[in-house]
Amino acid sequence: HVRLADQCAHDSVRLVDGDGPNEGRVELCIRGKWGAVCDDYWNSAAAKVVCRQLGFQHQEALALSNAAYGAGSLGIVVGKVHCDGGETSIAQCRLDELGHSECSSPNEAAGLVCRVNTTVCKDGGVRLSGGRSKNEGRVEVCVENRYGTVCDQSWSDADAAVVCSQLGFSRQGQHSPSIVSYLSALRSF
Repeated sequence: HVRLADQCAHDSVRLVDGDGPNEGRVELCIRGKWGAVCDDYWNSAAAKVVCRQLGFQHQEALALSNAAYGAGSLGIVVGKVHCDGGETSIAQCRLDELGHSECSSPNEAAGLVCRVNTTVCKDGGVRLSGGRSKNEGRVEVCVENRYGTVCDQSWSDADAAVVCSQLGFSRQGQHSPSIVSYLSALRSF
């Protein structure tokens, strides 16, 4: 179902069939007709422009391909989108309408996710992401006010114990140093 912008004014953009207003298949209005954007040349720069045009202020966007949100029933109307990422509207990007592209399958519809979580983290902060419960998941550490994933190379039970301790999960009352202390120790080598 359509989440945004049902009316079709030239160069309007909307996201369709996502789980929220910040994600979905990208559809553009060209000559009074809605249609999908082909994923040929679809990238994060173009995704950022669409997110900005839709009013999402955060500058991060995930460009998706291969009809991640379905092919839709309206067909593909734009074959290629060329943006540098600084545009305020997709209309400012170079658009190659269908017919000037190798995009031949509706399964090449572009999608995107506009990041809406603007939580600023404190350096050294740690969190678990993508787990089935609050005490499991991918380890992410805040560096320069942004969370990033921790590489698992040489990851050990001792590393996990530090993270668990910092998150408030203790083992029989034992306390481990914070990940800030641990990362500081690693940097001193």
